[in-house]
Amino acid sequence: MVNKELVVSMIRKREVKGGIVMRKYLSILLILIMCLVLFVQGCSGAKPEESTVDKEEQKELQTPQEGETEGQEESDDWEGNMSPPGVFPIVKEKVTLRVFVAPEPWIGDFSDNKVTKWYEEKTNVHIEWMQVSRDDAGQKVNLMLASQTDLPDIFMTGLTQAQIITYGSQGILLPLNDYIEKLGVGIKQVFEYDSMVKGMITAPDGNIYGLPEYNECYHCDFSQRMWINQKWLDNLGLKTPETTDEFYEVMVAFRDNDPNGNGKKDEIPISCAPNDWNGSIDGFLMNPFIYSHSTYNVAIMLENDKFSCASIQPGWKEGLKFLRKLYSEGLIDPECFTADTNHLRMLVESEDGCRVGAIPAGSVYFADKTKPTKEEFVPLAPLKGPTGLRQTPQYPTSVSQCFFITNVCKYPEIAFRWGDGQYTLDPIESLAWSGEENVDWRRAKEGEVGLDGRPAVYVPILPYGEPHNSHWGQPHPQIVTNEKRFGQAVPQGEWDHETILYQARKNYYEMYGPKQVIPPLFYSEDVVEEVSELGTALHQYQDECTARFITGDMDIDTEWDKYVEEMKRIGIDRYIEIMQETYDRQYLGK
Repeated sequence: MVNKELVVSMIRKREVKGGIVMRKYLSILLILIMCLVLFVQGCSGAKPEESTVDKEEQKELQTPQEGETEGQEESDDWEGNMSPPGVFPIVKEKVTLRVFVAPEPWIGDFSDNKVTKWYEEKTNVHIEWMQVSRDDAGQKVNLMLASQTDLPDIFMTGLTQAQIITYGSQGILLPLNDYIEKLGVGIKQVFEYDSMVKGMITAPDGNIYGLPEYNECYHCDFSQRMWINQKWLDNLGLKTPETTDEFYEVMVAFRDNDPNGNGKKDEIPISCAPNDWNGSIDGFLMNPFIYSHSTYNVAIMLENDKFSCASIQPGWKEGLKFLRKLYSEGLIDPECFTADTNHLRMLVESEDGCRVGAIPAGSVYFADKTKPTKEEFVPLAPLKGPTGLRQTPQYPTSVSQCFFITNVCKYPEIAFRWGDGQYTLDPIESLAWSGEENVDWRRAKEGEVGLDGRPAVYVPILPYGEPHNSHWGQPHPQIVTNEKRFGQAVPQGEWDHETILYQARKNYYEMYGPKQVIPPLFYSEDVVEEVSELGTALHQYQDECTARFITGDMDIDTEWDKYVEEMKRIGIDRYIEIMQETYDRQYLGK
């Protein structure tokens, strides 16, 4: 090695003898010596591999190529520790991040979770989990954000729009735009897969504060369904109804002709659980008269890029008259406005035989999957109304922001990479997020068939909702595509819930979808509180009056105008105005 003290001594002697002229040579000599020192030191280390990253980009990000992880001590030098975008492990020397999670109740301790261990090995990022129950999550998140105490590096949980806007503008939640641009790999695949996603998660100030969970669900897109008892139809020799008039006649027959054959007049033609998935009585049975869906609390329509309120239109009034007719003749369960799933289960699985003829619901959750009664119910296609209207709502793919980096994070670049690395479009690669192979899932065998009839990719072993500690569940940054869902093997020749839902969409509903789907709206900070308060007040009054009109507590003919006037007084016009302005900005660039 070069003796630095000897070099300095020589320089000083030459400087004294040579005077001013020698000082010029001194400068040159110093530069040459420093280059020599650096060269010798560089030769003593490992030879760097050639980089596939653009040199200017690598200089800007200061991210060297992937190397072997040596030792387990943490590094404070993230710039020289992090691998290039998309390369694993993310860091050479281990880094620790604190992550807040509120998992599904059947998932155990995240610190001992199979996926936690697998992902730490893959990334070399260790996580200190701040795990709370879902019941307590909202309150704890509010407290931490408001007080700015004990903040985690990452919130891996859903936040409200108000929280995102408020704490993003205050700098507590970091904007991710630059990280996405310079370091993003997985999230860019999501944007490419669905061009709507970027607009959905961009706040009004132009910033993206959270990475999303993208959950494409084929049958969920058309989930406003009615399930009718096919066994009852067969017992009475009735055809499947296609119009509202035919539906009424079938319900009367269900009421009067003992379709369950127990010798008792105990049949309830229509029952529902309004708080369950698409379980409201004014959903499926309102659509033959006017567009009705459950994306927003208030009944809203979008046609030709223009919003309007459905529940104050003449079509809604006609739909209420039809529902009033059904209720007044004992065709609708009086418990329909307050019942829950347990009420439906008791009716469906009655010891005297099933007592229900038709149930509006997103799935067959109302039947015991271990009993044969479930097979009695089949999907009913949208009914044709008096004017010939036949339609069903379509819901947008679920895109929910669930990954936020806070301003206390020492390594935001590494934190972003850790979240971004959770995305994969490859159905096979994504299976690692489902737990252990051959324990929690297995690869499909030859001859096994997926939902869409093509060769299957995998078979889930771990039942959904069963207590486990095999994977993270939801939410976390991920992209679940229809391709993956279709790759799940399904049993052949027997009743299967996923197959039933797949066939329901494909054969009964998707052909009646709307021309425009109402997308998620990201309200600006100055109106987010106002639209929330208006939505709550309008929803409460709309639902209260809908129930009262159907039950006869309010007269549709004499009190309809009063109802519309009150909706306007509460602020329906202002509510629509805010939605329109938000939609125009977010999707039309106005």
